[in-house]
Order: sequence, then C-alpha cells, then structure tokens
Amino acid sequence: MLAQTHPYPKHATCDRSFSVVLVPTPFGNLLINGVFVPFYNSTMAPKERKRNRQQKIPFERIQAYVGAAAGAATTIRAITERCATEMVAGYHDIQTAVNLTLRNAEAVIGELPGETDEEKIDNAPPALKSLLKSVGLLKSRLNMASILANPESAGFGNPRPTPVYRVVHRMVRLFEEQAQRYRVRLRMTGTSFNTPSLYDSFETIPLVLIDNAIKYSYHNTEIVVSVDDLPGVAWRCRIEVNSVGDIVPEHLRRRVFERGFRSPGAKETVATGSGLGLFVASIVAGVHQTEIYYQADAFRTNARSASNTFGLVVGSVSASRQP
Repeated sequence: MLAQTHPYPKHATCDRSFSVVLVPTPFGNLLINGVFVPFYNSTMAPKERKRNRQQKIPFERIQAYVGAAAGAATTIRAITERCATEMVAGYHDIQTAVNLTLRNAEAVIGELPGETDEEKIDNAPPALKSLLKSVGLLKSRLNMASILANPESAGFGNPRPTPVYRVVHRMVRLFEEQAQRYRVRLRMTGTSFNTPSLYDSFETIPLVLIDNAIKYSYHNTEIVVSVDDLPGVAWRCRIEVNSVGDIVPEHLRRRVFERGFRSPGAKETVATGSGLGLFVASIVAGVHQTEIYYQADAFRTNARSASNTFGLVVGSVSASRQP
C-alpha cells in the first residue's frame, strides 16, 4: 500500500555488490548505500551476506521510511503555515502602531502653510520632514516583510485605481535622505497620467528597485527613476530604475530574482544583505501579471561596470478573490 501511495524507492547494486537505494522524499532524494537488501540484492555472495549481516535491511523498512517522510512533510507544512500566520499577525500589530504614528505626523504637517501636500512637506521643519519619511519607509518595509512571510498577501484586497507616477514619486521622496548618505543623486523623469487598477502591494516594487539602486550604485553617480505611459496602450505604463554599478554576469542574470541570491558584485559592494528584495518584488510583479526585467549596458572602458536597468510594465489587474 505504501508503495502505491508514495514514490517507490529504486534499488541498484554497486561494483562491490552492496545495495544502493534512491529514496524519494518530500524534502528531496535520499541515497542509501553501504547496506544490502536481501530480496533485491542477489549479487552478494552468501559468505559476504553473513559477514555483513548487520548491514542487512528489509525493503519494507525503506518503504515505511518513505511513508513516514511523507507524513512528516504534511506536519511540517502545517507548522510552517501556522508560524507564517502568527508572524503576519505580529507584523499587523506593529503596522497598526506605525500607521498611527504616520497619521499623526501627517496631521501636524497638514496644519503647515502650502496649497498641496508636497508644499506643506517642503515647509515642514527638517526634523519633522525626516520623521515623516522615516515612518513612511518603515511602513513600506513592514508591508514587504508581510509579503515575505505570506506571499499570498500580495494579492489580498481588491485592485483599485492607482496613480502610478504619484506612488513612485512618493517612494523617491522617501529615499532622498538615504541617497545622500550613499553619495548618489536621485532623479525622477517621465510623464504618466494612467491610473491602472493595482493591489496595495504594488508600492513594494519601486521600494525594492530604488533601494537596491541606491545600495549598489557607484558613489557620485545618478539614479534615474522613470515612469511613462505606453503610447496607444490603455492603462499601461513602464517603470524603470537606471543606475551605474557593477554588472551582473550574464550567466547569473536569471538568478537575480531567486530567494537569497546576491551577485558577486553585490557582495563586494555591501557586505550585509539578505538577497530577498528582488525575490519579494518578483512575487508582487507576478500578482500584477507582469515580470521585472534586468538590462545591462557594459562600459567599454571597464567591462565590470555597467548602466543597469530594472524595469517592468504594469496595467490593470482583476481581483483574484472570488465573491
């Protein structure tokens, strides 16, 4: 019954007449060698069987192990899902406090002179302006952590009309102080008036792309963030973040969106890092039915350096939840 329910172990013999058993498990393939399985192993001489009787193992025990591993996988999956749910709940409590702090800071700034929110922020004292940006960044990073803990949350809620240019511009403003600390210039260009229907998680994408560009750019260079509507295509716009830094080798470019991956240049530029940013951004992009691309234009004077561009095209998405 176990052999029918779970993947069946595969038996072979090595050149020394011992059994080699490939055991498929939910955690990967396990190779058992240095034993002999009496029923399947007919190549080992009787004297050798007697001499190595302590290494005898019935095939039924291997089958039972496969079944136990499958059962353990179900339990481990349930524990992992429960831990993820508890982690998200913890982030939610922190987010509530952060949102309250952000609303209070915005209320104070709302009393300042100025016709628009940007004018009011520009007129705010430096300490208050810095506080608002710091809390805004913290809120966005907590949203990113929630997606990492529970990737499905990237598609929670219903898509709503989103002024893409304004969202990206707000993220650029939040990163201005960090750009100064890393000695890079941050500039935004483009013209976009489209408001495609997007999930709230969308802001995680410009958060990651701008953050990475700042961290891995050469000092005294410029990062250009552009948002442009696609001509002749309704409700779609292109977002690109261009910076100057180490090039990602061509054979590694498919891996930049893998969980935990960091290119050799990234490791040399910034010693610390989790390699999770682009992984989370790719999850959010997938929810929005698009992909993030990476392009590199190497400099002739130094093949290691390049003009690096990360970008994507976004348009309206439909809610994934069923009523």
